[in-house]
Amino acid sequence: MRLDLNSNDSLLGAEQIVVRFENLHQESNVVYLHPQTGLHLYRPHGGFGPNLFRVLLIAWSLLGILTAIGLSAGALFSLPVAVYLTSFFLLLQASSGLVRETVEGGTLLSGQQ
Repeated sequence: MRLDLNSNDSLLGAEQIVVRFENLHQESNVVYLHPQTGLHLYRPHGGFGPNLFRVLLIAWSLLGILTAIGLSAGALFSLPVAVYLTSFFLLLQASSGLVRETVEGGTLLSGQQ
């Protein structure tokens, strides 16, 4: 459900809007509020088996990419350099979300929200 407020609405001059959420369904729903992107409603999709298969497929794909990087580095460099290079790529992939959020929201020390 999406709520769009037009300039003709009666809420135009309001400083605060109070919204009340109730979970009236038997299934669990999650409401996620993020300051930059707004309101998101997450609900279960599919069963446990297909979701587990999807997660395992993604994990195996990431491990395959890491293995390919490690084998390529091992063919080009000595063992210590290959391990260091592969560990660097793993660390770079793990911290990519933090870097993206920092760039979008300002620096870590500036206190910008």
